[in-house]
Amino acid sequence: MSEKKTELQKDNELIFFNEAYEYVFGEVNEKSFTENSQSTNLSQERTQLRDQMLDELEKLKELILNNPDKKIKRLTEEEKEFFYEFVGFWTRCPICKSKNHYYNLKRLFFDEDKQKIRDQLIHYMNLRKEGVKIPNLKLGVPCCSCYKRYFGKE
Repeated sequence: MSEKKTELQKDNELIFFNEAYEYVFGEVNEKSFTENSQSTNLSQERTQLRDQMLDELEKLKELILNNPDKKIKRLTEEEKEFFYEFVGFWTRCPICKSKNHYYNLKRLFFDEDKQKIRDQLIHYMNLRKEGVKIPNLKLGVPCCSCYKRYFGKE
């Protein structure tokens, strides 16, 4: 009896693994997940666990596809030079003058949701390169500590 139970458990685990694999590497729709879970009589807890795992896989997939390091490799030499100039220009916090994290500057540069901010920073960077100084204006990318202190967020 326990051998059959162990076999059934292994089958269910294999089905779960196959669903996760198909989700990451193939086209799988919500309907196929529903049909699969009904046909295998997975318990409610296992279904919830599967959904949580699929959510985490989706997040991991998003991280892998949007990795800034991969985006840097795809840049032309001219674009890479501009990227490093951008990072170098904004490397210091305008408030406390501590060094910003390279990873966060990379994310800012490549994040499409922050494109308007990046464009404004590039515009200001170009003005400063031309020698235009705007008095009483401190513009820059705050470090993690200053960001938390002034905005209360991470």
